[in-house]
Order: sequence, then structure tokens, then C-alpha cells
Amino acid sequence: MGVMIRDVLLELGFDAWTQKEQRDDDLDAIILPSDSIGLELLERLDKSQIQRVVTILWLVDPLPPPGLSARARLIGDRLAKLDWRRLLPGGWGQIVHKHFPFGRDVLRLGRWNCIRRLRKEIAREGNTDYIGCNTREWVRVMVRGYRLQKCMRDGCIDYLFTTTEAKHRFIVEMGYDAQFIPFGYHRNLGAYRGLERDIDVLFLGRLNSKTREMLLTDLRAELSAQGVKLKIADDDCYGAQRTELLNRTKISIDLPRVPWDFAIERFLISMSCGAMVVSVGTQSTEPFKAGVHFVQAQPREMAGVILSYLRDERRWTEISRAGYEFVTKEITLKKSVTELLVRSGLLNAG
Repeated sequence: MGVMIRDVLLELGFDAWTQKEQRDDDLDAIILPSDSIGLELLERLDKSQIQRVVTILWLVDPLPPPGLSARARLIGDRLAKLDWRRLLPGGWGQIVHKHFPFGRDVLRLGRWNCIRRLRKEIAREGNTDYIGCNTREWVRVMVRGYRLQKCMRDGCIDYLFTTTEAKHRFIVEMGYDAQFIPFGYHRNLGAYRGLERDIDVLFLGRLNSKTREMLLTDLRAELSAQGVKLKIADDDCYGAQRTELLNRTKISIDLPRVPWDFAIERFLISMSCGAMVVSVGTQSTEPFKAGVHFVQAQPREMAGVILSYLRDERRWTEISRAGYEFVTKEITLKKSVTELLVRSGLLNAG
């Protein structure tokens, strides 16, 4: 993402470079289009350097769900702190983390207990859709939320932006200012090639959770019974290979990592190649509109919804074309970055 944003900044007339390019020029602004990596980098940056420049964080990956009770947030903070590098002072935490396997077992038990209590509290609140989120993702989102709040308290961030409304709502609930600007389409994400669409249904991503694996197994069986094949590409697939695969695909399945947020990048890479997106869940997907730019369905409805669009080429064409036009013309990365710079005071409006 850093390379894409750098390219847009250069196009807009700014002198820009990525961290890997390691230039020693004086900085006017730092833009971090990331999540835990960006937050970790912020924690390591020299505080005097941060104070001299405008620091912008553009959050991409999921944060904890909005609407949690104070008790649930407290449990989440405890979960986020279960890391020896945070629990022990100086370098002792790193030593235990690296050299004492039993230490990891202790943390694993502590995390399991926190997540058990968190799920119980969430069920009591009535947010049953959140309970199915897997352990790994609970840890990740709580760590991001914890790090973000620490950076905000330390004054490391001047402007905070989010790519989805769910992240924006969480940050506002925490009492911090944030603005919602969706990440936009860039040519590196994909392009329409006009290839024959010989793949009916595609899932592109990791099978890194039991929930995701079970859903895809059931969906594959239901589709197969109707003579439709589901292709799962769970290996590393990027760049030209990914673009070609999606150009051969009629329907691209989106299975969000967490049930309260969605991955806008998956919409961008699929729609820019002309594939129609079918997404699981009922979460907010602004600026995309269900039934216009993509189709939204519950897990038990997925097979029926997919079959109905595969059998009705007019409806499939209508949705896929609307999605393609929307991402390639309306929510481009150039528009998003321009808006980010205007709101940060780095570019004059108009």
C-alpha cells in the first residue's frame, strides 16, 4: 500500500518515498497506511522527529468491534497486554518471549481465558454475531486497539483516518477524533483484461480459521451438487497472477475476517477485474451498496444466491458492471489521498 500511495503523491506533485527507500531528506509529513505494523513503527519512531512533522495514520485492518460494554473493553485490554514484552520491564520480556517456551504456554492459557470471558460478556450483551470470531483475530484486533490508544495518548498521531465505518465508530467511542476515508482503487490492485470467465466461483485467501474452512466446505458441496465448481486459491497469489485469475472469475467470494467489519481491498481487487462480489454478513460496507455494487448474503443463503446469479447473466452483468464502474471511476486512490491531504491541511481544497 505504501508504494501505491507514494505513486499517487508523486502524481500530485509531492516529493514522496517509502520507508524502505530510506532517504535522509527532511520530512514534512509521515503517512502510515497500515495497522499493527504502522502502530509498531510509530512506537519506535524518534519522538522529537514525530513532533516536527505531521503524522497521519490511515487504518486499514480491523479494530475491536464498536458497541462493546465497558466490561468487555476492559477484558479486551487485558487480552492485548498478554505479551511478555509488555508485562516485564526492560529487555526481560523479550528474553522470556524468545528463550522460554513455557512462557508462551502461560500466555496462551491466559488468552484463552480472556477470550472465553469476552465471548460470555458479548453473548450477555446480545451481540451473538461476534461470538464466532476466531481466537487469532480476537487477539489481533485487541492488540491493534490497545496500541492505537497508547499512540493517541502519547500524542504520536496528528490526524487519524479509517477505511471503514466500523473502525471509525470504535475510535469515536473511545473518545478520539477520526475521519472516514475509504481506501481507493489503484492500477496495482487489478485491471480488466476481457478474458473468458471459465471459473464460476472463486475464494481467494487463507484457510486460517475453522469457521472459514467449514463454510467453504459446505458451500463447495452445495454448489457441486448443482454442477458448479468452487475454486479455492489459498496460496500466495498476487500481482499479474491474481489479476488474471480474477479476470477469469464470474463470482468472487468475500469472507470477512471479523463479523463486524469488511476488507475493502478484496472488493477493490475483485471488482476492478470485472468479477462480481458475494459477501457474507450484514456489516456496514460503505461506500459500497449491497444489491448495487455487490451482493450480500448469510452463510446458509450463499449457495442459492450464487446459483441465482450464475443462471441469470443479465443480473450478473448488471452488478459486476456497476461494481467495476464504481471502483475505477468513483473511489480511486487518487481521490482518497487527495481528500486525506486536504483534511490534514497539506493541500488546498480545489
